[in-house]
Amino acid sequence: MSLQEFNVSLIISAIFTVLIILASGKFLLALQQVGYRGNRFYRWFYSHKNQYRERLMLLSLLSFLCFTVVGITF
Repeated sequence: MSLQEFNVSLIISAIFTVLIILASGKFLLALQQVGYRGNRFYRWFYSHKNQYRERLMLLSLLSFLCFTVVGITF
């Protein structure tokens, strides 16, 4: 692995790290809002009005596909 390939993979890893931190922040804030009670959090997470779960699943799918394409290509 050359230095340039290492730098590119390091930058991509940093971008995904920031993306995961930003995505998980919503869960921590929601957990804090319900007083760290698990049953209220699960009720919020699995409610039909919660579109955040769908966005997170789409983000996970896109991340997986990106890793798969990069893995196959290089």
